Amino acid sequence: MSSFVTPPYSPITNRFVDGSSIAPSISPISHAPSFSSTDSRQDRWSHVFDLAFKSVVHITTNVHVNFDTHTAGQTTATGFVVDAENGIILSNRHVMTCAPATHRARFENTESVRLMPWYYDPVFDFAFFKYNPKDLQTATPEAIRLAPDKAIEGLEIRVISCDAAAAGTSGGSSGAPVLDIEGDAVALNVGGISKTQQSLFLPLHRIVKTLDTLRQGSMPMRGTLQAMFQFEPNEFLVKAGLPLKDIYIMYPAFATNKGMLRVDSIVPDSPVAGKLMVGDF
Repeated sequence: MSSFVTPPYSPITNRFVDGSSIAPSISPISHAPSFSSTDSRQDRWSHVFDLAFKSVVHITTNVHVNFDTHTAGQTTATGFVVDAENGIILSNRHVMTCAPATHRARFENTESVRLMPWYYDPVFDFAFFKYNPKDLQTATPEAIRLAPDKAIEGLEIRVISCDAAAAGTSGGSSGAPVLDIEGDAVALNVGGISKTQQSLFLPLHRIVKTLDTLRQGSMPMRGTLQAMFQFEPNEFLVKAGLPLKDIYIMYPAFATNKGMLRVDSIVPDSPVAGKLMVGDF
């Protein structure tokens, strides 16, 4: 029977099993291509693909026993290097799973390395794997820069999975980077809707903050208000009797809001118990 192996890296001690430390101050390396004004968009995207394919990996996960909601078996997905020097790969939590499993990453040149779980988020669908860069013989991955603030409406993007580069997603593209034309990752692909071109992307703000915290040798602080909120549009608020005009005069920064959050439920003895009530806006 297979057993779960303790990862060779610890975010708490910030060290490899051989005792060597991880530099906490290293940021993802930006290798965004530079172009002249005569380069066509197709040429620019081709250059982005050439760089990205070196850093996008094919992840194979073998779940050894049925555990929680996971079934024993093999799955494939995508991940990408966000720190080449320290061997850090970003993918999805559902790719890592919480079950006893082993993982391997295959680079573009078919080199394969073992992955060890480093961190998965308890709420959002992202996770970090680690590999030993010394295990690579010929592959030369370059870190894909995480740029959460570049994600804006109307941005031209490409999803670079382990099998293809496209504007849409398909099976096996979970954990793929969503890139702009400068080669920066602006979001993380977490899934799609079957038989459609609709995809689900996760913003990178929380991911960047978590990675910076892990690099410093600390565990990310995660908390919850232990309350559920429901978004209600302005039309509902008016029917509920809220004086929206007076509220927006007092708080002009929110005058363009399309609604508010309504407290739907509260866990007893939670941090907001006694401070919020069900029905509050």
